[in-house]
Amino acid sequence: MLLIVLCALSAYADVDNRPIVVFRSDDCSTDWNVPFNGLGGMSGLQYGTLKHIPITWAVISSRPGQGSSFTWAQLRAYLDANGGEPASHSILHDPMPTEQGYVDEVVNSKPAIEANLPGYTCNTFLQPGSWTGEGNMCSYEQLDRPTGQAIRATYAQSMAYLGVGMTIGGIYYRYGTSNNFSIDYQSYPTISGVNYLLDAVAATPGLIYVISGHAVQETGKTETYHINAEILKATMDKLADLRDQGKIRLMSLHEAFHTTFSTNLNCVSDPNFDLENPSVMQFPWTVGGSAQMASTGGVEDSRFCSLQDSTSTLRHVQLTLAPGRYQLDWYQKVVNNKQNSGLVLALTEYGANYTPANMGANWAFFVNNSPNTWEKKTALIYVPDKTAMNSMQFQPAANGGYGIDSVSLVRAPVDAAVSPSACAIAPSPGQCTLSWHTPADASVLNVVSRYSSTTHPLTPTTGTSFSSVAAQPGTDQQVTVPINWTTQSASYLYFSVFGSKSGGAYTPPDIMWIKIDKTAPSTPVVTASRSTNGTINARWSSYEPDSQIVQYKYAVGSSYGASDIRPWATTSDASAIITGVSKTLAVYVSVMAENQFGFWSSSGSTLVSAPSGIAGLVALPNGSTVCVTGTVTAVFDGCYYIVESGGVRGIRVVGPTAGVHEGDSVVVQGRLNSQNGERHIEQDGE
Repeated sequence: MLLIVLCALSAYADVDNRPIVVFRSDDCSTDWNVPFNGLGGMSGLQYGTLKHIPITWAVISSRPGQGSSFTWAQLRAYLDANGGEPASHSILHDPMPTEQGYVDEVVNSKPAIEANLPGYTCNTFLQPGSWTGEGNMCSYEQLDRPTGQAIRATYAQSMAYLGVGMTIGGIYYRYGTSNNFSIDYQSYPTISGVNYLLDAVAATPGLIYVISGHAVQETGKTETYHINAEILKATMDKLADLRDQGKIRLMSLHEAFHTTFSTNLNCVSDPNFDLENPSVMQFPWTVGGSAQMASTGGVEDSRFCSLQDSTSTLRHVQLTLAPGRYQLDWYQKVVNNKQNSGLVLALTEYGANYTPANMGANWAFFVNNSPNTWEKKTALIYVPDKTAMNSMQFQPAANGGYGIDSVSLVRAPVDAAVSPSACAIAPSPGQCTLSWHTPADASVLNVVSRYSSTTHPLTPTTGTSFSSVAAQPGTDQQVTVPINWTTQSASYLYFSVFGSKSGGAYTPPDIMWIKIDKTAPSTPVVTASRSTNGTINARWSSYEPDSQIVQYKYAVGSSYGASDIRPWATTSDASAIITGVSKTLAVYVSVMAENQFGFWSSSGSTLVSAPSGIAGLVALPNGSTVCVTGTVTAVFDGCYYIVESGGVRGIRVVGPTAGVHEGDSVVVQGRLNSQNGERHIEQDGE
């Protein structure tokens, strides 16, 4: 796979923020050493050397010189002449039958590469696409498992399949993210598209961009994981041209991932729509419906995006944002003689493997004060950890039409010396606890918190009031407020915490949002047994993937889910010992689970059978669940015998004998079985 990472770097102060390009090629295919007409009769290795393109080579360490891959000597010659790096692509590139097999592939390929390339260090691991199961780094949880741990312990960075996003301002997720764009045939790239794409990337300060491909093939060929020769030539030509103009730098992946960028860069590419040309490629913005690019009339009579009606959409390609607080600004005005019904913003935060996880802004409406005037609008965004991608979309509300220009998304951490900081939300059934650190500033008189269901309030008078408490400068504070989560129509609440001063002044807010988990825990799976004295021992389990289980309640009844024998009682434990229930009754033990937001699961129940006579058991098949009463007649190691009233029939009980004595009256629950022709009861555990 051929990978190009472009990190746009424009000069900010003493930091060079011009683009950095990493060109990556997977598998070291022998096709790279074959002359092609599309490369002017040169091979990919020769053309790359002509243009002096450093490449990060993904090396399958068992293959160089074995027929499918060019030799170690050829790899060294290219690295010596052009730069780049040798990265591990495993030993065999094959799926492994065990987790330890993947670990061995990760750990042992590095020394194999370094032994064949003295003087070079293998710093990067590039996961094979054929790896599955424990070898596929498609989630953050996988990075914490043995294979992921081996990657992080052995290499300085890796690439895999957590998700793909444009990274601006330096790498935060150093392990497991994916490439942005493939120039293999299977992606149907065009020369005009490649040139347009690289111009847009080169014009974006601080951008890290990834282009991928595999082997090389002649122009007109259609092998899926091969780069057509004319596309490879166009890509290398454009990269060399941009480098020679001083617009980008070419580095290895390792070098790019360890480059420092300015921290105040705009995380949006082409914010003024100067380059956007949807007829060539939808990048970096994607437009839908009736949206179009207007050549004049923007904020400075420049280009802008015209969302002409409510079918129009404007969406930025996925961004990979480091966790923290951001400020999103843009300009908008009503266009096309439409109503000022509101421009709607949605910012979706994706977890690993392209799974929508959260909403950084939940379809918030922004209306102009003066419809025909460009007005600046602002939204605050909190990005949590382990969100590999973030997607931003604008769309007019019904009957509306808006122009958009000058979009800016920048990091905006709060100053803990000025504003409340370290804001955290702790939900529990029927209430919410909000905590923060109050700045050591005597001019902050109160701490005011507000919330909204769509986006973070920007002032202490917008949104809905949550609390206002007297400030205790330089301390950690918290407030608990009653809130019925189960009646909230919204799925998210966005909190802003301000420091309030005299004369109506206030600090910038710290922000945090919470997703209301309205999905109740799974129905508890309940098991129960009767002890010899009639006590019911109940256990249960339930699953809550999106929040936490805070408590359970259990009851005893004469039917499934009923509580007519023992009323509902709450507990934080996943078990209960129930006494006082007649041992002659067949009863149901029922359990429900509650999550942090007060949503209860449906009831899970199990039958605790009433004791029956021993005589009636012998006709039942093995495996039947039974419950009998009897008198203990003999006790042995690991078993005892009981006889029913009147001493007519008896049966052996296999189970714990501690506390069991001859003459005891007992209740036994368990399963029927046979051994050497003798029926017995395998007693349920205590």
